[in-house]
Amino acid sequence: MKYTLWIALLLTIIGGVSGYYFQDMFYWAGHSFFWFNIGAALAFLCSLIAVGLVIYTHLKKGFTTRDMLLLVIILPVAIGTLFWTTFVYAMWHG
Repeated sequence: MKYTLWIALLLTIIGGVSGYYFQDMFYWAGHSFFWFNIGAALAFLCSLIAVGLVIYTHLKKGFTTRDMLLLVIILPVAIGTLFWTTFVYAMWHG
C-alpha cells in the first residue's frame, strides 16, 4: 500500500482527538457509560491500528527518510493515546 503511513497518521489524529475528549463523554447522557465506552474504544482502536500499520510498513518495505517525519508524529501520539486511554479508563472504572 502506497499510503499506509498517511492512513496511520489519519487514524492517529482520530484516536488522539477522541482520546483527549472521551472523558467528557461521560456527561453526555446524564452520567452514562455508553458514550464514555464508545470514545474510549474509538481512541484505543484507532491508535492500535495506527501502530499496527507502522509495524506492517516497516516489515514490508522498511522506512525511507521521508517516512521518518511521519513516524516522529505517529508513534508518540498513538502510543501516548494508548497509555492515556488505558489510564483514564482504569481510573473511571477503578
